[in-house]
Amino acid sequence: MYVRCTLGRFAAERGEAVAARVAELQDSLSPIVRALPGLIDYYAGVDLAERRVMSVSIWATLEQADALATLPEGIAAREALAG
Repeated sequence: MYVRCTLGRFAAERGEAVAARVAELQDSLSPIVRALPGLIDYYAGVDLAERRVMSVSIWATLEQADALATLPEGIAAREALAG
């Protein structure tokens, strides 16, 4: 079993916008991630007080965990949150 953690930080003034965007991404990205082979579980959330975004996914193999980094929808989501 392999755990993949993706962390991000954001400026305090972007907190509400980031939280709203993460909620939108949960609706669109979560089903795509959950359909990938080898996924055991997936979580994502925002800590407004610490200005952090985190996703945690658990995979059957290292190769499957690494494949998430190249998922086009995941790359687009990271870019959207960075903006």
